[in-house]
Amino acid sequence: MNRRNLLIGIGTAAVGSGAVLGSGALTQVQADRTVEVTTVGDANGLIGLEGDGTYVTNDNTDTLTINIGEALGTNTGGSAEGLNDDATTIIDSVVTITNNSTTDVDIQLNGPSGSTPSDSATIGIGTVGDLDAIVTFELDSAQNPLTGGSGGSSGDSLDLKATVKAGKEVPDSPDTDGNGSLVIVANEN
Repeated sequence: MNRRNLLIGIGTAAVGSGAVLGSGALTQVQADRTVEVTTVGDANGLIGLEGDGTYVTNDNTDTLTINIGEALGTNTGGSAEGLNDDATTIIDSVVTITNNSTTDVDIQLNGPSGSTPSDSATIGIGTVGDLDAIVTFELDSAQNPLTGGSGGSSGDSLDLKATVKAGKEVPDSPDTDGNGSLVIVANEN
């Protein structure tokens, strides 16, 4: 056998064995792992949320409930049944947001789905096309981002302000639907 035929034969055998045995690359791996998540109430989470006790309260599951106006009479000891109709009401510090983590975070708000997180979010209350009120939540941006804590202590806090427009104060074409949900977003800074 001549040398050229021998080299071609060895090369063909190497290519053939590579095709039969594979290249060693993985196409799929499946491995089951245990996952545990620890949750705590809003006040003790990585981003602590504490209501003012009048407009925003802590329910029985340690989750904040934003109920602006409806429970005024029972929470304040007065006879109020809600906010003034056809008026704009501004409520400072309805929620205090505290950074309980050690990492600096930037806080943003997000309203109805499709909106972009920012320093404010507008929420519609009622049905689409016939809103009873709109609530604009705004962060105290002078305090944002929030520095993380150290040595077991909490970091910085900031306040959330609510501006409620009811009745005739609701714009004819608001930039919100009747979704009524607010999302507080914390991004590592």
